[in-house]
Amino acid sequence: MKIIPETATKFLVYEEVKRWLQKEPNQKITLSERLIAGAAAGSASQTLIYPMDVVKTRLALRRTARPLEIMKVIVSSYQKHGLFWFFKGYLVNLTGVLLFASIDMPLYEVSRYEQPSLLCRVMVFVRVRILLIRIIEYE
Repeated sequence: MKIIPETATKFLVYEEVKRWLQKEPNQKITLSERLIAGAAAGSASQTLIYPMDVVKTRLALRRTARPLEIMKVIVSSYQKHGLFWFFKGYLVNLTGVLLFASIDMPLYEVSRYEQPSLLCRVMVFVRVRILLIRIIEYE
């Protein structure tokens, strides 16, 4: 229920942002532009999926989780707390997603289609991303 829409959104947005960043058709974009496209793709997919994660967590914390209660939780939470309840904790989560997705999508593309030297540069970015995530999570 989560992985397929998230992945489909991520690939769709990544390809569209890449096309938007190209100055001419069939022109290769730079590594930094790929990182921007990856970050945009990750944030778009996270924005789409995050409300489902919040509802899933709410259901997991309940004593009973019958299938019919999903809509009950969604409706009652919306009535009590409003739309913003579904995005509680979104910005903290988005920070990690931006760091991951900005590297994840270009790394996938480079590993499939590009030369090894560019792959090495992306791997350096991956190591920096891991370091930044650890600093953010543990500080």
